[in-house]
Amino acid sequence: MIDSPPGRIPLACNLGAFSPAQLERHASLLARLSAEVVGTEELPDGFAFEFASDPGLVADVSEWISLERSCCPFLKFDIALAPERGRLRLRLTGSGQVKEFLRAEFANFGR
Repeated sequence: MIDSPPGRIPLACNLGAFSPAQLERHASLLARLSAEVVGTEELPDGFAFEFASDPGLVADVSEWISLERSCCPFLKFDIALAPERGRLRLRLTGSGQVKEFLRAEFANFGR
């Protein structure tokens, strides 16, 4: 956990927010998404991950975000879909030391 100023959401992942089934699904989705990353960009306040075009991936990214928001409410998620069934881009950003948190938590994302 990274300390945060008073009034800010703490930068800590709360896996206790998941039921056992949700925890298993979260891990499964994270493994799938990690395997599908084709590019990573470091941003001033986080990271962007790019995925190849895959019709099922949009649903999986959306489901993962829904779960991830339960355990990491301090993250901001942005999804962009390129036209003509192009690539999907997922941005994970936030304030404070979120970039360091993401670097530690997603060290193997896309590797």
